[in-house]
Amino acid sequence: MGLFGKKQTPDEQFHEFRKNIRRTNRLIDREIRTLQNKEVEIKNKVKEFVRQDENRAAVTIVKDMLRNRQAVSKFRNLQVQMDSILIKVMHMKAEMGVTNALKQAGFMMRAFNNSINLVQLNSIMQQFMQQNQISETKSEMIDDIINEGIDDGDVESTMVDTMMSVFKEMKIPITEGLVQAIAPGELIAEPS
Repeated sequence: MGLFGKKQTPDEQFHEFRKNIRRTNRLIDREIRTLQNKEVEIKNKVKEFVRQDENRAAVTIVKDMLRNRQAVSKFRNLQVQMDSILIKVMHMKAEMGVTNALKQAGFMMRAFNNSINLVQLNSIMQQFMQQNQISETKSEMIDDIINEGIDDGDVESTMVDTMMSVFKEMKIPITEGLVQAIAPGELIAEPS
């Protein structure tokens, strides 16, 4: 806006700039159309002068037609340049959006880092490691106890088997009373 008016945001400036470029392109298109219409009129005049055998006037008018064609090509080049400027501005606007998004991400990361208490986080990690070591130690102890219990059962069953084989060697009949004496609480199937 003006010196003392409200300052425009970049988006407002972009929209106004784009509107001005489009308006200018429409004006250029209008000029190109008028020059092309003039070229049609000039061609008709050239044909008329040639019929009337006025060659000097025809040559002068043809030079004017060539100037019109050069003007049309200059206007087309101007349109292309205006369009390329608009594309560059659109690209700059997109880059500005990415920059703003990265800036916001930076602010968020900074706020996140400020909200984290490293000392407290470190103490929590140490407590976690201690509790983890304690649970690993307890787990190893439980595994050892279970393994010892399983081993004792194996020893008892091998002991019972050994005693039974000793009684068989001595050809002593195995009765229920004998089985209860060897392994109380266990029922061993009597061999047939």
